[in-house]
Amino acid sequence: MKKVLWLLAIVASMALLAVGCGDDDDGGDAAAGGSSATTTETAAATYEKCTGASATYQLSFIPNAQHTGFLVAYDKKLFDAEGVKVKMKPGGPTVNPALQLAQGSVDFADLPLADAMSAVAKGGKMKLVAQTAQQTPLRYISWKDVPLSSPEDLKGKSTGIQQTGNVMPEMAEMLHSVGLSTDDVKTKTINFDVSDFMAKKVDVFPLRTYAHIAMLEAEGVKYPDDVNVLDPNKYGAGLPDEGIWVNEEYFEKNQQAVACVLKAIKAGWEAAIADPDEAKKIVGKYAPKAAFPPEAIDTDVDATLEYATQNGAGEKVEPLTVDVEYIKDGAEKLMKNDAVRGEVDIESAIDLGPLESVNAG
Repeated sequence: MKKVLWLLAIVASMALLAVGCGDDDDGGDAAAGGSSATTTETAAATYEKCTGASATYQLSFIPNAQHTGFLVAYDKKLFDAEGVKVKMKPGGPTVNPALQLAQGSVDFADLPLADAMSAVAKGGKMKLVAQTAQQTPLRYISWKDVPLSSPEDLKGKSTGIQQTGNVMPEMAEMLHSVGLSTDDVKTKTINFDVSDFMAKKVDVFPLRTYAHIAMLEAEGVKYPDDVNVLDPNKYGAGLPDEGIWVNEEYFEKNQQAVACVLKAIKAGWEAAIADPDEAKKIVGKYAPKAAFPPEAIDTDVDATLEYATQNGAGEKVEPLTVDVEYIKDGAEKLMKNDAVRGEVDIESAIDLGPLESVNAG
């Protein structure tokens, strides 16, 4: 019974979250960035606080540890401190954040690079303005009796996919790097929780560090001690994950508001890094308790703070850093592996002007 409670609790929480978190509240204070692609004139201006600005922010999923920096900024009213009123919109299994952003139903959204690029390929107008996940939180794991020490070991294995479609692009990239193809693995659709891994329905499980480690521990499995771990980052197959994307029309009309939102979120991440215990309490206020008990939040926030401040090469970086070359490389891999259908000029979709104006301070 416990094995399926995670998934059931998440789905059951959606109705409550639509009422509880979809109202309004607020949150601002500093920001970071890397090399720039497109940079608007905003970057040349000195950062100034906003007055009376507003924005709707779509989370990638229901509030949880992967949104730590935003939730801390929201709870501490850092957006208010920067003069912008932010309304939080929770995501979930039935919400498509990329579509919401492309349609202009929301102004900001947390989006994985693949989802954002797919929307852009279909004509969606949006801009990447900051990166929250500096490295992929994806790891592939197997039980100790299933060899998994290098990409070659993937051959002939069954791997879980959590929605219909192809294997994750990180796995496709690892397979290609050793002369294998996606035809060399078997795919099985699995639940979003770890129940199918516990039941040994697949040989290889796609683990996300901000969620599944805690789920395994709840089942008495220690990560990484009790499993084999294959890290895509170690084989040049790591991909940028979630970034902060802005609807293009909103971006063009409200660049200062974009800067204010980014400054608040950056301050939220910095506050979480400075006081993880407080951050865990804040995340616990917004994450559904049935799906994310305190012990899970403790583990998840620790993992999230790591991948939000450590790039694919294992180097420490500032929160919200945008490594344009890493993004471009990831975009090329996504198109090559058909994770994104169609050609996307990712560089033209990146605009670090607001972030750089915050950095210039």
